[in-house]
Amino acid sequence: MGKRSRKAMMLLTHLFKNPVINVKEVQSITNLSPKAANDLVQVFIENKILKEITGYRRNRVFAFKDYIKLF
Repeated sequence: MGKRSRKAMMLLTHLFKNPVINVKEVQSITNLSPKAANDLVQVFIENKILKEITGYRRNRVFAFKDYIKLF
């Protein structure tokens, strides 16, 4: 993750409290720009931490699926 590791940990910690999130919330939690928040979400998707659940190009919602499956 490199420079993003601190922000990524902030996001991951938040996902344990609220496992469904959108990019706007990521921006709010991490204080990142829209592009940087989107890039961070993309990294989480590539690492199979988040999964996009809406199927839209805009206003996408993501879920921490493996964590949700535990319940």
